[in-house]
Amino acid sequence: MHNNNDFIESYLIRHSFQNKIYGVLKINNMGRIVDWFGVLDHFMGEFPNPYIDVYAYCHILEGILPLHTTPTILPRIEMSPGVIADIHLVKHFRFYWIFFFDATDEVEQMREMIQKYNEDQIKNRKNDLREDST
Repeated sequence: MHNNNDFIESYLIRHSFQNKIYGVLKINNMGRIVDWFGVLDHFMGEFPNPYIDVYAYCHILEGILPLHTTPTILPRIEMSPGVIADIHLVKHFRFYWIFFFDATDEVEQMREMIQKYNEDQIKNRKNDLREDST
């Protein structure tokens, strides 16, 4: 178990995610959950049961395993209404590790910026139309 913690900690540090809400699934080559850490209920609505198929909790992973590239990153996936995650899939020895990092705040900020940009574009377009009509 100690090696698992070292692997998880080094991945989190290497990718600078120490301060984000996260959850980690460890699955075998058959796609069954072997172990888990963190607040997976935040991402999946419940804590997973060991030896259950991972696809029962996270449909987005169907067809992705086995990985062709590691790590494979799935950015900004809506896990449930209002919960967005960046999902990192990593092959490490005989297991796959799936890291879920909360991206809800970043997506919300992006939505606000896009909304403001769109409102500015509409305002500018209205102004252009007014100038054209005079």
